[in-house]
Amino acid sequence: MRKTSLIIIAILALLTAKDALCDLRFQGNVALSERELLRAIDPGPEAGNISDQIINIYMDLGYFDAEVEREYRDQSQNRVFVINEGKQSKISAIDLEIEPDSLKLILNDLLDMYTGRAASQISLKGFADGCINSLTENGFPFARGEWTGFNLDENNNIIAAFKIIPGPSSIVSDIEFTGLKRTRPETLEKAGRINTGIPFSRREVLQSEKLIGKLPYVEVSSPYYLESSTNGDSCTVVYNIRELPSTRIEGFGGLINVAGKTDLIGRANIEFGDILGTGRMFSLFWNKKDTRSNELRIKYLEPFIFDSRIDLEIEAYQVDRDTLYITTGGESSFLHRFSIDLTGALYISVERTVPESGSNISRSIKRSAGARFKYDKSDFAPNPGSGYRFGTELEYRYRSNSFVTEGQNPPSNITSAGSDGAIYISPGGNFLAAALYKAWGIASANGIVPADEFRFIGGVRDLRGYTEQRFPAFRYLILTLEPRWRTGRYSRAYLYGDFGFIKGSQDREDEYRFKPGFGLGLVSRTGIGQVKVEIGWGDENFPDDAVFNFGIIGGF
Repeated sequence: MRKTSLIIIAILALLTAKDALCDLRFQGNVALSERELLRAIDPGPEAGNISDQIINIYMDLGYFDAEVEREYRDQSQNRVFVINEGKQSKISAIDLEIEPDSLKLILNDLLDMYTGRAASQISLKGFADGCINSLTENGFPFARGEWTGFNLDENNNIIAAFKIIPGPSSIVSDIEFTGLKRTRPETLEKAGRINTGIPFSRREVLQSEKLIGKLPYVEVSSPYYLESSTNGDSCTVVYNIRELPSTRIEGFGGLINVAGKTDLIGRANIEFGDILGTGRMFSLFWNKKDTRSNELRIKYLEPFIFDSRIDLEIEAYQVDRDTLYITTGGESSFLHRFSIDLTGALYISVERTVPESGSNISRSIKRSAGARFKYDKSDFAPNPGSGYRFGTELEYRYRSNSFVTEGQNPPSNITSAGSDGAIYISPGGNFLAAALYKAWGIASANGIVPADEFRFIGGVRDLRGYTEQRFPAFRYLILTLEPRWRTGRYSRAYLYGDFGFIKGSQDREDEYRFKPGFGLGLVSRTGIGQVKVEIGWGDENFPDDAVFNFGIIGGF
């Protein structure tokens, strides 16, 4: 009974407060609209006199001579407040007290920036925070400050006094990580690139925090904090870490109908990350692009080789392509993260291509060298809500040919280039427009490029309305538009349109073919991982022969 009474009283209080706000009207207000005033006023019985509240609102904005001249009731019995806003004061000068006096040099730019601004609460707080942040950035992490006085000059502008106690210059004596059970602290120290024994720098510590957060097997659970020594001349930087599943399983499958027979195609990727807490990674990747092709890749990552900032990735693979040829090879990549958003890799590879029975593909040995770069400013890789990303690659290949079919002239030198990117734009709410592109092509070759140098387009990752149909591309461009509705951090529903432009041969007369794919999909977070379901059509199979794709990403 008592609980019911309390609920009724609370509801009546809310209704009374709402009615009180609806009864308020204002005159003379120019700097603030009626809506802004109503939003800032608290009509509750414990909030005090409304006239006093109005004056305090204006004083926070620098209108120190603002006043409520009178209050009356209009014909509708609304309470009307007649306001004289006065003139907004500015910051005429700031008297800065700090010892040693030489530290003022660090803050001169801030003094110039805020002198002459509106003397609002926001401006004064911005100056105070800016002073402390500047000193923190310059090795004084325990600096603090306080306003010691405010006076008005003859023009009603503020002359303020601000006192700063910088504390001692501090050295980073130690780095600690909370929340670690599997990952070794030295692994995160190498990833964060911050060393002990150096002067504290807020910029470096934040940069380190963001770099650690980019690792796939941990995330930063809350901002860093500092622990000071007894006299404050050294500090310990503490990062709060939450470990993520390091073993990940990604699978994707599709159902296709060929000549009245339904077949299963798909891919699977098993990744064992952060092995023994060292950041090492091993993965096994299998991909069945269509009924006549198979791909198998084994990859190993050794981070921070020779205690450097470079990771070494070694990969071995075999590709069986359309009963035309089998390629076996290996690749070594040297990866480096230049900044939080920019990564790059240089790689070398060797592979051997053997034609299958009845194929006119030449037997060859290929040696390649190339570079890949990626710049990623998207906010959340599993389900982006804003930002953009951009990647590019360039490769040179030297090809030794043997058993060349009569009449063919395969090249010995091939240069190719590619790029991909995306932009995510949210006009508001949970709606999101994603625009993506992929492009690749052979830029130059000193012979007739054979089919084993082409890329084959179609499947679950590009031109999703096609699965069995794979299009050999000498060059291609794929544009994708996806209106998305984000239903959660890891979930979304979307429509998609893939618009492919494919040049199928080296012949200059060969024009680009247009191949559109379209459909809809759903990505959802479940107890077994992130589940993805898609249904799509190509330009010739709508509406009867839909392509159905499904996948899952999980970890433990």
